[in-house]
Amino acid sequence: MEVIIILIANKRSGESVLLDGRFSKDELLAAKKMGAFYCPQCQGSVILKVGNVKIPHFAHRSSSNCHSFSEAESALHLEAKLQLYHWFKKQNFICEIEKTYFGISQRSDIGVLVNSMEYAVEFQRSSISIEKWMARTEGYEKKGIIPLWLLSHDRISSHTLNHITLTSFHQLFIRFSPYTNQFYLISYDVNSKQFYVFEHLKPITKNQFSCIRHYYRLQSIKFPYFPLHQKTQKPVFLEKHLVQLERWRSARYYSAKGLQDSFLSGLYEAGEPLLLLPAWVGLPLQSSMYLREFAAEWQGYIYLVVRKASRLNRSIHIEEAVGEIALRLRRQELRIRLTGASKGIDIANTIVRDYFILLEKIGVVKKIREEEYRLQQLPVFSPPDHIDQKKEKDRLFWDYAKLIVLNYESLRLQE
Repeated sequence: MEVIIILIANKRSGESVLLDGRFSKDELLAAKKMGAFYCPQCQGSVILKVGNVKIPHFAHRSSSNCHSFSEAESALHLEAKLQLYHWFKKQNFICEIEKTYFGISQRSDIGVLVNSMEYAVEFQRSSISIEKWMARTEGYEKKGIIPLWLLSHDRISSHTLNHITLTSFHQLFIRFSPYTNQFYLISYDVNSKQFYVFEHLKPITKNQFSCIRHYYRLQSIKFPYFPLHQKTQKPVFLEKHLVQLERWRSARYYSAKGLQDSFLSGLYEAGEPLLLLPAWVGLPLQSSMYLREFAAEWQGYIYLVVRKASRLNRSIHIEEAVGEIALRLRRQELRIRLTGASKGIDIANTIVRDYFILLEKIGVVKKIREEEYRLQQLPVFSPPDHIDQKKEKDRLFWDYAKLIVLNYESLRLQE
């Protein structure tokens, strides 16, 4: 059993003692001899630990059943709390380390009040269950508190200037900024005292994302304003996306499920060969963040709806495509990617509208009235007849659409 350690405890008199670095080792050793200390949350007895290596702290006894924190804490976690606490204090915010929230039996690493807005700061090193993460998040929100989850930077297994790998748990830390129209993630590195901001996140695979990475010294940031830049995507991202598209196409073509796979059987029944789908099926869209499947998968379902309408020489209402995606989500043929930005989002509606707006900007579809579109009968947009023709059509499509796709998110921000 992991021992729960904390930085604040109560004396028998009820007076709180905060180990924030203000006491010398001799003062702490003297205090240890003077009397007992108790956990503010569970009221259980805690032991004051004072050594030469670890940060002074209070430790629950091994038999304790205190569950107010999201995780048992390491010395590095304690150091992070102290660094962040002093950072808030220097900005003259009202803040409380290891703040207890009565009524929800939770305790944040730091509670901070900024311009009448209360934040519960959670610095996370170890993985916890998604259910526990969601329960703690909802607990704070029910009390009108904004949860701020900070990922410990040393837990990110792989990242470069333009690429990051994130586990399913780490993806819960992804947030969305409506002001700069982008997904982003913030981590904090205790050793260098730096925030890392991974901006403009876009999924490449289930766990890999393109990004733009920046880092900032702790004291250079004024909370809650983390710098987020408005930038277009770099061509290297599109290149990675197209490589992944080919991998996806090959993997789906050789799928062991065959026609038992709903996506492949849908293509077969419609007479649409997987390897001959047009280039506009599988476009890199920011809203793909909401789904675990690759972009070409969910866009393929929409393609079938659009093609069916086109064969019948009619337009398509956007609600038809929304209904198709909603159906696939209910059947779990498409799966939601859980992030800190997905709560409360009508995912089917969001991704379908995003896709149609881009298709209209490229010229694949034409808006004929509100929420109603018609597929344009241009050769470059029509499905190819054979592989050699597909290669040529794909080349012509990307020669024309590349800049539109790369600039799409920044154009949406200006609208």
